[in-house]
Formats: sequence, C-alpha cells, structure tokens
Amino acid sequence: MSGEGLIANRNGVTTRLRRGTIVCPVCNHDAGIRDSDQETELVKNLWCMCLNIGCGHTFKMQLSFTYTISPSAISRPDLMLPQAPPEFVRHIYPAGPPAPLPDPNQLILFDEAQPLPGKMNEPPDTCAAAAA
Repeated sequence: MSGEGLIANRNGVTTRLRRGTIVCPVCNHDAGIRDSDQETELVKNLWCMCLNIGCGHTFKMQLSFTYTISPSAISRPDLMLPQAPPEFVRHIYPAGPPAPLPDPNQLILFDEAQPLPGKMNEPPDTCAAAAA
C-alpha cells in the first residue's frame, strides 16, 4: 500500500509507518483515526484517539480541501474549487533553442546497420554451400 514503510519515531525507535496515523496535540504521540464522516464535499471530520496509553486523548479533527494545483480532467461545473496561488501553479514554458546539428564525428550505433570489418560479414560455409 502507498505510504507504508519504516520510519524512526520521536524516540529514535524504528517502527512501521501506518497510513492514517496522525499526532496527538497533547503528548505528540501517534494517534489513530477511528472513524470519519463527510461533512461537505470539501470537508471531512476525523474522529481520533491517542495511541499513548498514559494519554488516551480522544479528539475530532477536520480535513479540508484548500486549493487546486493542477485541474482535474473530469468536469464538475457544480463544484467550485479555488485555484492555487500563482507561485504554486504549474507554468508552461516556451520552447527552447533548436537542437544543434549532429556531430559528423559521432558514431551511429542504432540508426543504420553498418558492416563490420573481417570475416563476421561473410556468410558461413554451410550457407555458401547450400546456395551453390
């Protein structure tokens, strides 16, 4: 699954990174998302619980949409999404200078089949005998 792997936690101990893990605002320990519900198309409520037994804090967080960086290929005229600030928008740059002419001293490896010097280009004796 995406987002999984090994990571060192705050104590320097390597643990398995889990998807959906957040940090408790009280003790800075890992907290898990226990439930969620969609408030609007752009806001989701997350019901969380601290995984530190000594803390046990339960809390609600909200995950919200901020802005679009690259627009979707799917058209949704009923959904008005804010666009990213100009510094985050992907720019289309103009074409660069034309490519230089190829170097005449450069060997061509794959474009043309060039015969190799020596006996490798001669047909084997069996082929020559069969043709005769």
